Parts: sequence; structure tokens; C-alpha cells
Amino acid sequence: MKRVLTVFAFFLTCFSTVLYSQNIKYGFGGGLTYVLGPSSYTNDIDTSGSGLGLKSGYHLEGKIKFGLDPLPLRLTGQLIYTSISGSKDNIIVNPTTAIDLETSTSIFTVAFGAEYLFNKQSSLSPYANLELQMNAQGKTNFNKVYPNGTQEFSSDSRARWGLGIGAGVDVGLMSQLDLDAGIKFNFVNLFGKMSDESGFNTFTLTLVLLYHQR
Repeated sequence: MKRVLTVFAFFLTCFSTVLYSQNIKYGFGGGLTYVLGPSSYTNDIDTSGSGLGLKSGYHLEGKIKFGLDPLPLRLTGQLIYTSISGSKDNIIVNPTTAIDLETSTSIFTVAFGAEYLFNKQSSLSPYANLELQMNAQGKTNFNKVYPNGTQEFSSDSRARWGLGIGAGVDVGLMSQLDLDAGIKFNFVNLFGKMSDESGFNTFTLTLVLLYHQR
């Protein structure tokens, strides 16, 4: 987490040099997150832990965009919190006992990148984006809930560099409000993973309400 905050502070300092000379939009939003892999996450949850049932979740984010007039480009910065969980109830482990299974993990992301605008002057402005991510994944938890207590297992947290590739559209709602609707493929641990670590990839759908001054 300390490494993530250090990276965020560095890029925020770089971006601050253009705060008063460029067009700025900022806001908050969220959306749905779908896990594409690894299979150990997406396989149906079972008592052995070979499948965790971590198939989908939600994310919340703050986003800022810096326009680079007159170029059809924007620099972007994001803080994103993602929560992913799975569960399965009433699994029979012996003739007299049924248990519930619960799994979860979370990701805190600091992302910096750029958007290419296809129709900058319109109130309906499509874009393509590319971003570098610093992803701090929390512990992956696997709990067996028995009638008389809970047996808990977890893996260590970790930090990895990732990449996001996506597209979206800015829709002008009012003179100072836009709606940013986007989709994105995220390669969460593209760089820095261990040799035996499988790729962790997600797909996200996001809506962000952006404020700006004309």
C-alpha cells in the first residue's frame, strides 16, 4: 500500500503543473467487475479450494481528466477500489453436517493514462484509452462456515503492475456535467508477478459523473 501511495503522489505532482492551464474534469462513479481469469478464481467454489467462485463484483472510483488543447488527447488519473466475492450454501460434508463457503478479495488501484478523443468538439465524444496501473490486491479469503464456528484460510496480499485498455464515451448532460460511460480490459498482474503466478484479468463496466468548468 505504501508503494501505491508513493506512485500516486509522484504522478499527482506531475499532473499538478497543468492544473491551471488545461481543461479539467473530475468526478466519482462505479460499476461492475467481471473476473476473466485465472480459472482457480472463476471455477465454481468447492471445499478443496481448487475453485473460489470469484466471478464478479463491483468497483468504486474517482477520476480526473486533463485536456491537452488543441490536441485530441486527455491525461487521466484514477483511484479505484474493487471488491469481488463468492459463496455457496448448504454443502453436505457428512451425513449430519452442512457448511457454507465464502470467498473474497479486493484490489486498490492507482491508474494513470491517456484518452484519444474521436470527436472532441461534440457533446457525444467517443474515446479509446490506455493506462498503467499499480494494483494492491488484498488477501484472498476462503472461509468454511460450520454450525459451531468458522474455519478461515487466506493468501498473502500483493502489489503488481498492470495495464488497462478500453473505450468509452463522454456524454454532455448539462453545461458543467458530463457522464463518462466506459468498458475496459484490465491485466491486473501483467508485470512483477512470480514465475508460478497465473494471470489475473478482469473486464469492467463503469459510469462516472464528471464536473467541469467551461
